[in-house]
Amino acid sequence: MATIVGKVVAFHDCFVQDTPFNIAQPIYILGPKTGISVTLPADSELIIEWCACYPRTVVIVTVDGIFHTSNGFLNIVELKFPPSLIPSTMIHKVKNVGIVFPNVYILIENSLYLASIGQVINIGELYFPHVDFIGIEAATWCSEAYPYFTVTFYHERDYSELPDYRTQVALSQG
Repeated sequence: MATIVGKVVAFHDCFVQDTPFNIAQPIYILGPKTGISVTLPADSELIIEWCACYPRTVVIVTVDGIFHTSNGFLNIVELKFPPSLIPSTMIHKVKNVGIVFPNVYILIENSLYLASIGQVINIGELYFPHVDFIGIEAATWCSEAYPYFTVTFYHERDYSELPDYRTQVALSQG
């Protein structure tokens, strides 16, 4: 456990003051141990997503696969997908990722997946059928007073009955 004290500073996109951060984390293996690799399209720049409250947790997406560490790169594990979960035409179309510790949201083409300990599911198909997602954004507030995560999913369709054009899922840390 480390605490940043004194002057307010920006740390992993959070303004912090006297905030404890858990530096040491156990190793988490997301998704199944075997399966297929999903990647960025060829010639894409890699994506690096840090977990704001757990700074040793990182997801890196490359043209070779999605890689995850929860201990500051001492161990790196490739996140695999069950072959039956994703069509072969989409395995090289990762667009973005977002971390909501310890889970990872993955946007592939227009579908949204959730990788958690031991499994990967298509949450778009499960919870938002017939929705084409065009973006994902994860925001985290790390303070013990406000343990709150927000993941915002953007979609193309006109859902005029919604108060806005974003569907938000708020998850409490705990």
